[in-house]
Amino acid sequence: MNYLILYLLLPLSAVALIYLYLVIRHPKFWLGSFFVSLPLFFSISGKGISAFEIIVGGFHFLAVILWGLWNMAKGKKIIRSWGDYLLVLFILLVLSNSVVAYLNNVKLINWASEYSLFLLILYYFPIREIFGNDEKSFKQLLVIFSVLSLMFLAVSFQDYLNRLHEGSMYAYQIQSSRSVLFGPFFALVIIYAVPAFFHINGFWSKLSLFLLTLVCSLGLLQTFTRSLWVAALISVLITMFFFTFRQNISIVFVIVMMVLIVFTGAMIYNPRLTNIAVKLIANRFLASAEVKGGDLSMDYRIAEAEGAFKQLRGNYLSGNGLRSEFVRWNMIEQQHDKGGFVHFGGVSQIYKLGVPLTILLFAIMANALTKIVSSIRRRNLFGRTSLYRAVAIGSLGVVPTFLSMFFMTGLMERRYGNVLVGFLLALVSIVHNKSQELGDSQ
Repeated sequence: MNYLILYLLLPLSAVALIYLYLVIRHPKFWLGSFFVSLPLFFSISGKGISAFEIIVGGFHFLAVILWGLWNMAKGKKIIRSWGDYLLVLFILLVLSNSVVAYLNNVKLINWASEYSLFLLILYYFPIREIFGNDEKSFKQLLVIFSVLSLMFLAVSFQDYLNRLHEGSMYAYQIQSSRSVLFGPFFALVIIYAVPAFFHINGFWSKLSLFLLTLVCSLGLLQTFTRSLWVAALISVLITMFFFTFRQNISIVFVIVMMVLIVFTGAMIYNPRLTNIAVKLIANRFLASAEVKGGDLSMDYRIAEAEGAFKQLRGNYLSGNGLRSEFVRWNMIEQQHDKGGFVHFGGVSQIYKLGVPLTILLFAIMANALTKIVSSIRRRNLFGRTSLYRAVAIGSLGVVPTFLSMFFMTGLMERRYGNVLVGFLLALVSIVHNKSQELGDSQ
């Protein structure tokens, strides 16, 4: 047995040393490997904690911490703004939540598994530092994210088709077979692609961006996530305020063309399933319009929030701890069940972390919003075809979608959610720093 453990530790140690070398000497390659692993890292998650999750997650969490410590040891200033200080302070203060969780009978390993998710936000720092130095690196970051979104699409569509083919004779399975995991990424690509389309040159570049937007729209559609649909539409409308009347007409024309292409292609593929899908989409919106009892998903979310507040029992300062569970009524299965997940993000953070830490988390987001507003006010400093300008506009447009994800999907309790937050913070910071640099030079 001892020899077997040794044989396993040797290759793992070798991989760890190579990874550590990449973190220090070739950070772009390290971040590239991080991005490539995300589709698998996000997808594989079941009951309990698997060995794969411990190994891969451990590499990701330790790598970003080692990168930060190494750069600070070299004297590089990576904590620059109030937002940076607040983020580091939040990560450190949440450690004290382990005591609260322990007092509420939460196992330390379970608490640590959820706390480690917050460490993924720290990828904001290396993304900003490594890809925010010049325009070439910034373009590389946007290309990497586009390729990553295509990887998410492949996983999502394959997952959806597998579930659909298992039982496509039932109409409800068109919706229940949905894959919601990567929906926020698809929404973000669409929102940022709209302003980017008017800030890039070249027929092939514009065509590639159009096709990327088209397939991401399909990915977003198959999630059947009504709140994300509406939020993404509002976000696109916000970006349209920064374009000319002629450009907005082009956007409307492109949207109509996309709808026609998708509908025509779906009808050719399977008219029966297409008609059912259209009715399901319409019913998703009609259900939310009913005053009472029309939307089971919203009723379930409300029941979650009520159960969390009942279990909180006045512990508003400390919360009940990460991974703390509570009892709520499941009206879908007509029984009580126990769990720790709350779709309403604000309620979830208060239940687990308490009011002070939740306010600190909101302060981090508010700081990012001030940077977005500042960048928008200075957007004219960028060239008319600058991607910095496009990302500044897209970042303002993303705000309602981000708020929808945070308050309606339990964003911070998911791996993809924390990576997404880190990525958005990096984009905002890169553009804000560039606008300040241009402003100072003038």
